[in-house]
Amino acid sequence: MKSHQTFPFFEGPYLVPDGHLTSGNSTHDQHVKDEIRVYMGIDAGIALALLVAFLVYYPKAPPTPPSASATIPRTNFKQGLIELVKNRNVILCTFAYSISGGVFGAWQVSKKASMLLRNS
Repeated sequence: MKSHQTFPFFEGPYLVPDGHLTSGNSTHDQHVKDEIRVYMGIDAGIALALLVAFLVYYPKAPPTPPSASATIPRTNFKQGLIELVKNRNVILCTFAYSISGGVFGAWQVSKKASMLLRNS
């Protein structure tokens, strides 16, 4: 377990001790509620501080490419989508998959409906 994962295990019991959580005493219950509110405020403050640090530090791009393929120029998304739609083999594969998937999906729905009717 890493240190950032163990911190809440020590912080929570320190700030909100066990002890008679269902005492029925309204002042004690209010005290426990206040301790929980402080605990959640500390957790929110830590999360906010980490978020701000991340937003301030995070670079626009890594100093070196993470892989060899990251240096290759990419195809424009819109242009690639148009090429896919114009490719006959892609359309045939799409229809073959969608027809078989649609038949199977319709069969599952009808089977489920017949089982529900049979059980009621």
